Amino acid sequence: MPVRLIGVPGRERTPLRSITLVFLLVLFGPQTLEAQDRWDEAARRIRYLSPAEFPSAPPDVIRALDARACRIPQVWYDSLPHNVIRGEFARPGQEDWAALCSRTGVSQILVFWGGSAGGVDSLAAHEDTSFLQLVDPDRIGFSRRIEVADSSIMWEYFEEYQPPIRLDHQGISDAFVEKGASIFYYLSGGWVELADAD
Repeated sequence: MPVRLIGVPGRERTPLRSITLVFLLVLFGPQTLEAQDRWDEAARRIRYLSPAEFPSAPPDVIRALDARACRIPQVWYDSLPHNVIRGEFARPGQEDWAALCSRTGVSQILVFWGGSAGGVDSLAAHEDTSFLQLVDPDRIGFSRRIEVADSSIMWEYFEEYQPPIRLDHQGISDAFVEKGASIFYYLSGGWVELADAD
């Protein structure tokens, strides 16, 4: 509702709060919009690969990723295909595969036991935009990467785990590059997650 000046019939004024808001929008609005535009553009520029671009993965895994409409997001600094990995995630001697599968802007780790599409576990679903970071003054990059975690890496995560466990197979490192990582380790029929925030 307009505010009337006392003693000046018919004259109205805009409340001080409205003037302040307009002033702030004029002063900071363009920078705020420009900054948001940079992050939106960075999200659009995340590089994704199709499952077919990982020919070393078993055909069943590639077909299963295709059937789920997965795209494999790539970190900003590495031009070689990554985020599809092979390891012994269940037990020594069993070759398993894991992939970072992105659909509709959300990525999760899919684990294919024995390289088969028959049994698939899914872990750690997060929006891709939550893994964008400023990587230099003029660049924003996607920074989520999965890698095989050997016992030498996992000990620092699990040394205080009670009861103590025997690390006889590999885990999956899920990293926000240069910030921190979680280790997923398959234990007694389920996944244990331990995080290390840098």
